[in-house]
Amino acid sequence: MSRFACNTPGGASPQGLGRVWFCAHAEDHSTYFDPICDELFAAARCAVYYDTDPATTFAEGELYEALSEINLFVIPITSRFLLTENRARCEELAYAQKNHIPILPLLQEAGLESDFNRLCGEIQFLDKNDTDVTAIPYAEKLSRFLSSVLLKDEQAAEVRAAFDAYVFLSYRKKDRRYAQELMRLIHNRDFCRDVAIWYDEFLTPGENFNDAIAGALARCDLFALAVTPNLVCEKNYVQTTEYPAAHRAGKRILAAELLPTDRAALRAQYEDIPTPIDPRTDGGLTEALRQALSGLSLRHREGDPRQDFLIGLAYLGGIDVEVDRERAVALITLAGEAGLTEAIGKLVSMYRAGEGVPRDQDRAILWQRRLVERLSALFANDPSEERARRVTDEHGELYDMLYEAHRYREAVEETNSLLAFASSTEDYPFFFAVRSHAHRRIGNIELTEGRFEEAERRYRLALSEAERIPEDENATSKKNCYLQLYIKLGDLARERRELQQAKEYFEKALAILSSHSRGGRSRSILLGRLGTTAMKLGNHEEAQAYYEEALEIDLAALREQATPLAKRDLSISYDRLGNLARARLRQKRAYEYYSKALALDREYAEDTGTVSGVRAVSLSLLRVGSVAFDLEDYDAAEAAFTECLTIRRRILATAPTLEATRDLVSALSWLGRVAAKRTEWAKAEAYFKEELELNLALASKSPIPEVIRDLGISCQRLASLARGLGKHREAMAYLKKSETIDAMLLDMSRTVDAMRDMSVTYDLICSLAWKMKDYATAQEYAERECALDREILSITDSPAARSDLSTSCIRLGDIKAHLGLHGEAIEYYDEAVALCLDIYAKNPSFYTRRELSSACSNRAYAARELGDHRGARDYYARCAALWHESFSERPSASTAGSLVDALFRMAQDEVALSRLPQALSVYRRAYDVAVKMRQMKDDTEAQCRAARAQERIGYLSLRLDEREAAREAYTAARDILTPLVEEHPELTSYTTLLAAVKRELADL
Repeated sequence: MSRFACNTPGGASPQGLGRVWFCAHAEDHSTYFDPICDELFAAARCAVYYDTDPATTFAEGELYEALSEINLFVIPITSRFLLTENRARCEELAYAQKNHIPILPLLQEAGLESDFNRLCGEIQFLDKNDTDVTAIPYAEKLSRFLSSVLLKDEQAAEVRAAFDAYVFLSYRKKDRRYAQELMRLIHNRDFCRDVAIWYDEFLTPGENFNDAIAGALARCDLFALAVTPNLVCEKNYVQTTEYPAAHRAGKRILAAELLPTDRAALRAQYEDIPTPIDPRTDGGLTEALRQALSGLSLRHREGDPRQDFLIGLAYLGGIDVEVDRERAVALITLAGEAGLTEAIGKLVSMYRAGEGVPRDQDRAILWQRRLVERLSALFANDPSEERARRVTDEHGELYDMLYEAHRYREAVEETNSLLAFASSTEDYPFFFAVRSHAHRRIGNIELTEGRFEEAERRYRLALSEAERIPEDENATSKKNCYLQLYIKLGDLARERRELQQAKEYFEKALAILSSHSRGGRSRSILLGRLGTTAMKLGNHEEAQAYYEEALEIDLAALREQATPLAKRDLSISYDRLGNLARARLRQKRAYEYYSKALALDREYAEDTGTVSGVRAVSLSLLRVGSVAFDLEDYDAAEAAFTECLTIRRRILATAPTLEATRDLVSALSWLGRVAAKRTEWAKAEAYFKEELELNLALASKSPIPEVIRDLGISCQRLASLARGLGKHREAMAYLKKSETIDAMLLDMSRTVDAMRDMSVTYDLICSLAWKMKDYATAQEYAERECALDREILSITDSPAARSDLSTSCIRLGDIKAHLGLHGEAIEYYDEAVALCLDIYAKNPSFYTRRELSSACSNRAYAARELGDHRGARDYYARCAALWHESFSERPSASTAGSLVDALFRMAQDEVALSRLPQALSVYRRAYDVAVKMRQMKDDTEAQCRAARAQERIGYLSLRLDEREAAREAYTAARDILTPLVEEHPELTSYTTLLAAVKRELADL
């Protein structure tokens, strides 16, 4: 009994439908077959064929014979499929690739993209778990792909109408290979090229197709019989049904003997059968066909591009002819060269999908360019809205293809050509949307390449065009334009650290999505993005609200349908809330959220039984462990990290992928940090060295930038460990290795990320050299860091780059100041202040204000060292004003302490300027803040600041001859200092201060 079965929409006949082969790992077959069939049937009319016993091997050649005329392979991609030996990947996928049959991979698990591309090649795949809110929906992508490969009913009918004649091919199913040979022999005669051959299609199960056969017999011009001994050895369907029906209908009959057959038995069982011919003898078959088809007009449309195209489609898809991909490609190419737009479009999809030809993105792009040129010429000759739409649609397709191929500058050029076309007339209202999309596409490329100013300019042009789209043109299109642009502008703002602006754009996108059909999961994803932006802004309550709303959506999705994906989405929501709790220093709450996420991920792993599910568990264990690490519960941290390590070692043993190795490296790193915290130095070194060895092995096998970068980070970890142990020379040796690695990456590709990595390494070497009192080396690397950060700023012009450069300027200024070069130090400090002022002006937040205050403080110190107390006073006054804003916005003991310190320094310079009343006033302000600081957290730091402020108030009051005020201040200082030094005798400076205060009181 045949193992091949077929599934069709509503159980319809598979005859004439596109033939899809469902190809899966044997253990995935039952899980994914029905859902994927439903997706396919919702998108296209097709017949899905499959193996009823996928765990069992086939007899030699049986499978490949069955697959020879399949139109499309559909494969659910799972970790089982990719990472274990199985027939689906090793045989069926390989067969499709070798024979240029299109493949549609459907990713069922997250995180498989790199392994899929590594193991299966650069094949376009669809991922229903895609989290890009602006992306084309999965169902629409699926429909587009299927329509490019499988013919629709109308086009299939047009192909059938293009045939000159029909031959009914009758054969025993067990003789299918001989039937296929006979088809090829018939079509080898050029005059029969456009002759259709109807046959009971190769994988159709059962034999009860009387109605279909009757219809085919009625319209056929010739009944061809594949003669082999199987026709006479037993009673069969050809003998009882097909041949008698043809004989009764008076059809011309051609008997072709493909294997020697008993002629007497043949005559006895088949009434009036003509003498069989030998089809392999050229003259015999040719003459028989000419006689049988005499009176029919054959090849009467020779040289007609459309005829060539339609017949090419027939041979490509096996529509009433055998599949002959080589002939199909030749015919469709002939039609394309003649300028037939449908043929050109089909050639594009053939080279993109590898349909009948090897996949060739460059050839596909060439044909797509020709299609755009041809359609543009047709529009120029006879303008119409329909033709204008075709031109713009295909221009957009060309952009997508160039973007996927990373040919970004060509994509920009082509899109500028589209803008010129869409600006040539105002006759078509839809051109506003076209121009908006075009500017957005160019903006995407500029964003990808780090040209933020140009990206913003393009996005704003896109917005202005979107505003002009008439409401009655396409309301949904207009909303989509706004949705995509607001998200892109938000992403751009995030890249530039303009977080308030990013938040505003994401809120606008959310407002559109709220009334949009694509809510649900997309809304949850966007809420998550808003929450993360709010968290980075320090708006924790707002972030909590966004995250909780996303959580409600994900909880509802899980209640409605407890799918593994719903569990994974809910886990991600809990992870977000855990991240927020950590940011709010609520570590125990974070631990609760991460633990919930871990429980869901354990269920997800059990439900799916996949490597990605188990990996999700390991990721949650890392988060749980990292919170325990923050809480200094090193036993709990070690337990979580050890389980994570065990899981990741197991994954690596069964699925030795790049991702699995890098995951193991991460687990080793965390365990190394735990050991270092416990001062278990040998243990920490063992973990870090294993991490380094893994990265070395990985870099030798996969010398890609990400892996080489990991190697550099491993060197930095060992450097940090050595530095902590006081082994400064060893630490420097590791940092020099890291520098060599970063230099290699920079030589490979001078990207902004590679430059940033090098800048970080320069910073670490500078810091260590400073620690070793090697000031010349520290200065050299600080200067290198500064120069590199300037180059990054010239490329990106982003707030992040400004912030990095300001930090390196301050570091270099500090070194110059230490070396006594205060004039040079001031130049760098001034540059840092200017950079921070620019950042703060564009994004006034707690964090940018803190950066500006730090820059002003350093600038003030340099002024003081040069004896410029007025300049120092002014800069410290700016620091104080900034910290006062921060304290008013976010009151905390830490912020209060920074404000007190700024006021102290400002007062010192007022004293140096002999402005004693002003200095006294500042110290009193400082004391008021110190009191508030003690109310929040009455610790040693707060008490010391309050005492110092009162001592200074007493000192200045005495100098101003305000003896009573001095006595009050000294008394307050004594009352604070007495219990303080008793409890903390190690604070020797304050013991000395207490003695001085007591002397002053005695004198008073």
